[in-house]
Amino acid sequence: MAFSTSLSQASLAAAVLASTVGTYIALSPPNPTPTTPDSQAPVSDSIRRFKLASRHTTKVVLAPLGLLALHTSSLAYFHPDIPSSLLRYGAENRLDTSLVTWSAATAIPLTLILAAGVPLRLVSHASLGKNFTFALTKPDQLKTDDIYRYVQHPGYTGILVLVLSNAALLYRTDGALSCWIPPSWYQVARYLGWLAAPVGLGIVLAGVWTRVRQEEPSPNQQTRSVNDLLANLRHTSTPPHQRTNHQVASPSLPPAIRHILQLPETPAPAPRGPRNRLRLDARGRRLPAGPPPPRSWQTATGQSNRARDGADRRAPGAIDGGRVADALPGEYVPVARGLVDIVLRVLMREWPTIGPHEELALWTLPDGTRQALLRYLDIYRGGDVTLGDVRAVLVPDEEDPEAGLGNAHFTHLRVPSALLTASNFPSLISTLLPKPSKTAPQTDEPHESWEAADALTPGPPGRLLPALTHLSLALDPSSRSSKGAPSWRHLLQLASRLPGLTHLNLAFWPEPTRTPNARYASVVGPQGNRVQYGGTTMYSHSLDDDWSEAVNILRALSKRLYQLEYLDITGCGAWFPALVKSEDAALDSGGEGEEVGVRGVDWRGDWGKVAVVRMTSGVRITGEESQREKERYRAGIEAATELERHITAQRAGTGRIITVERDDLYALR
Repeated sequence: MAFSTSLSQASLAAAVLASTVGTYIALSPPNPTPTTPDSQAPVSDSIRRFKLASRHTTKVVLAPLGLLALHTSSLAYFHPDIPSSLLRYGAENRLDTSLVTWSAATAIPLTLILAAGVPLRLVSHASLGKNFTFALTKPDQLKTDDIYRYVQHPGYTGILVLVLSNAALLYRTDGALSCWIPPSWYQVARYLGWLAAPVGLGIVLAGVWTRVRQEEPSPNQQTRSVNDLLANLRHTSTPPHQRTNHQVASPSLPPAIRHILQLPETPAPAPRGPRNRLRLDARGRRLPAGPPPPRSWQTATGQSNRARDGADRRAPGAIDGGRVADALPGEYVPVARGLVDIVLRVLMREWPTIGPHEELALWTLPDGTRQALLRYLDIYRGGDVTLGDVRAVLVPDEEDPEAGLGNAHFTHLRVPSALLTASNFPSLISTLLPKPSKTAPQTDEPHESWEAADALTPGPPGRLLPALTHLSLALDPSSRSSKGAPSWRHLLQLASRLPGLTHLNLAFWPEPTRTPNARYASVVGPQGNRVQYGGTTMYSHSLDDDWSEAVNILRALSKRLYQLEYLDITGCGAWFPALVKSEDAALDSGGEGEEVGVRGVDWRGDWGKVAVVRMTSGVRITGEESQREKERYRAGIEAATELERHITAQRAGTGRIITVERDDLYALR
């Protein structure tokens, strides 16, 4: 089919494209955004707050306008013989031909755009020069000539003209939009268009009005100079008892004239104070001349500044060596640079010098604050944390009658890594799970009252934290303790007393074994043959691919923590095969009563409630890693993917959906 185009239709198409190009130029920032940091920008700068001062933002916002303008100009160019590929649903939706031909519906918006909106914006750009920026900045001078002599805000007037004119020209539902709306949805789209028109107009007017109010300072801010601000600062910084009221003397009159006019006598002037009055502090020492020094100069010493700088560089949650131990879900973590964060960091800095902890009554603090306190002890104190520090936070005073209610709602516990060594773990267990008190000897004599009988009845084993559901036993990989690695045997002992745990963090734990120090040890049997002492040898994993001991330990752990829902094994990729091994394992030699022939961790039964397994490397990628480190990082991602497939296949569509959180592969690029 041959298409013929008249000169009027071609001019209309060119005018539509020219109006769109002019709109883009007029609404683009003429000057780059100031490099002032967002923290130093005015609080009321909404443009800076919503990231609208970038040229890319203008491109994204005006991209739909450009597409509609291109489509409208194409319809106008080929009118009346519009191809079906351009018309689409326009014929069924009754495309208004007045929007693709020269008419009042097209001439008025185009005239306003090309003759009013675009010139107003461009003239404003040229008049203000480098002072015209989308972000709030202080201009070099107040502009009152050129176009600003006739219009106070020509730039915002141009924005209103451009927005309203383009909406009337291109965003009508009976225009180019009708070619894209299916006929079944066309009536709904028209109703929505009528509703969106007043809402959009209100948003535009409110935005322009808000921006005008942000740019125009109050009269007080306009008139106050630098000298006024300095004078006010000196007045407010002077103590009240040292301020002098300078009274201006009233003009005096001769007594005869004052008597004729019947005016009262002029009061005598107030006596002047000493000319060289000294400024003294509370101790009677002479203060230097000038305004008082900043408070930070008076309170901060060199040593405290260095300690504060060291604490500030370690944000909450950070661990040396570029590794991170994330908090468990629901754990309270203070906001960085917040009041609680600052107070706790100061407390950590002064922790060795605060004296006996019993006098502080730390166990009376709210549960969230105590959780954060234990977290900061682990991060900032490191290997210097003792069991007494933890007891001061958790164990209440026995003499307080309400001491037992302090931990009734304590659900999250982060154990400092310094207490997870083989020598400290038993003491930690005895603190968290104290043994029940001994009962009175049994006698056949009747008691004097029922209350006495109840008092002597033995109760269940005591627990310091009866509501504990989230336990973090994460280790710090950057500081290996000389007292040995944590013991899996002690972990199984602790897990047997805490069956209600739902969230467990075992970040950076070593491979599961009951005899970590017997990897190279062996004994001689009765027949003279040499037998390996431990369950895992130095060649068990590399040559024999034998993970039987690790599988048995993890299976025993799963039987004890059958309510577990979240497991964090960050940095534990070395013993990942123990989580997916399913072949028959050897007999458990630890005497824990496990059955023969276990087939791996039961992700469907014992750990069927586990929905999230966090299996990341715990390493921050900086781009300076060696090729071997990158391969180890990539292998960890593949292991996490294989674990997710294994659990999904074992559950076979039943139970909860498993999510294995892994590292980001794109971080290596």
